[in-house]
Amino acid sequence: MEGPDRAPLAMKRFIAIVMIVLAAGLPGCGKKDGVYKNYYKSGRIMSETGYSEGKLHGRSTDYYENGKIKELIHYSHGRKDGEYKAYYENGKTESEAVYKAGKLEGVNRQYYSTTKPKALLFYRDGKLHGHAKFYDTAGKLQAEGDYRNGMKEGEWKGYQESSGNLAYIETYSRDKKLTRKEINFDGTVVSAQHYGDS
Repeated sequence: MEGPDRAPLAMKRFIAIVMIVLAAGLPGCGKKDGVYKNYYKSGRIMSETGYSEGKLHGRSTDYYENGKIKELIHYSHGRKDGEYKAYYENGKTESEAVYKAGKLEGVNRQYYSTTKPKALLFYRDGKLHGHAKFYDTAGKLQAEGDYRNGMKEGEWKGYQESSGNLAYIETYSRDKKLTRKEINFDGTVVSAQHYGDS
């Protein structure tokens, strides 16, 4: 016979069943979902990270304690995917790149904290691939050459820091140095070395 005194007992049984089911685990239960935040001891925000079904997903941002952004990256179901940016503590850009399915893809620009260019690189399927340029702290071209599938290939040139004139020429095959020529300030070859291809 049902009565007013039966309701609390039925409710207790229902709650007990729900607790057992949750303890056993449902799909998605116990997995991170949404935006999670971490903080410095000072109480300032350290990071904001997006999750979906326990995997990194969406925008993830790390901060310096002064509140400026340190790193910004997008994830798709646990893998880096999309624009990536890193910053110095003064707020200036340190690096810009793009990830595709967890791997670097396309152009990667790197900078000194003064905003002068540091490197210009290209990636394909997560490996350095294409013409690369490296700069000194003054923004002058320091070295350049090609990568193929993550390895140096062909002719690489280095430049004198003061004048910017050609300083050396090296040749590579599958990341192995074959030759090196030292160049004088007037363009003449000072020395030449051969390293062989074996």
